[in-house]
Amino acid sequence: MVPFRKPLSKLAILNTSTESLWKLVTKIDETTKSLETYNQLKDYERDKFEKANALITEMQTLTSRFGQEKYAFYSYTDGRWKKRIKAGSVRETSLHT
Repeated sequence: MVPFRKPLSKLAILNTSTESLWKLVTKIDETTKSLETYNQLKDYERDKFEKANALITEMQTLTSRFGQEKYAFYSYTDGRWKKRIKAGSVRETSLHT
């Protein structure tokens, strides 16, 4: 039997999403810096680009995950704004200012 979980609040959903995106951005930054250092030290001469291939594969995975999570975040926030506009609590022009 699955225990009952209280649904996340709207703010908790946003916080969780932004924290996840921030962690991905940080990891992408770290991986990019590792690749840059690897290149500057010319380590590729020693290992025949093995580490470069691993770092590039990791970058592809991270950027793909970032794109998916960013899309989900934007979809959620866009949906929330459209509901507020429809309810009349926000004017549509305020989205672009």
